[in-house]
Amino acid sequence: MKPKKAAPWTPRFFVTVGFGSEIGFISADMETEAGAITDNSSFGSGSAVFSAELGYYLAPKHRVSVLVGIGDVEVEGYEDGSTSSRYKEPVGTLRLFARYAFLFGSGRVRPYAGGGLGWANLVHTVMTDTIEEYGNELSDAHIMTGVFVNVVVGAQICLTSSCRFTAHLEVNEYWNAWNADNEENSARNVALHFLAGLGYHF
Repeated sequence: MKPKKAAPWTPRFFVTVGFGSEIGFISADMETEAGAITDNSSFGSGSAVFSAELGYYLAPKHRVSVLVGIGDVEVEGYEDGSTSSRYKEPVGTLRLFARYAFLFGSGRVRPYAGGGLGWANLVHTVMTDTIEEYGNELSDAHIMTGVFVNVVVGAQICLTSSCRFTAHLEVNEYWNAWNADNEENSARNVALHFLAGLGYHF
């Protein structure tokens, strides 16, 4: 009896939704929203981010996709140079990336790695020094806008035997390749974005 031929590969689409947060590395001498200059390189916290990804499998282990992520950060500052009168305003964050990923293995858990390129507007809050005269501690912010390189490492977990429904966990590194605000040395600014979500594979 002849062995049964394997079913031919059928290209398939997938869609995922996710939720995550991030930390941003802000290099020294960058200007914050309140006009302060960062004396030292530091980390700042980012917003909660909702994301969606639409992709296409070129082969069982190769896929390309477009990812969109949005968030919102309350940016705090002082009115007209005052050290006592503050303002707060929401600033939206955006991520729009074209990505490629290679999946290692075809079991229940499928690690993957890849990269991409896209446009992003990232906001990270930074705690500044307390002003002793007023006892105020300002939650300042730094914004990175421009072209970013995206490096991603993650794992896809099959929730069904057909792997039609999946969960995923991933870590993204965003590297500011070109800054729209003409910040000098902006390429030293990076962000680490942690993302978890669910997917459906057509």
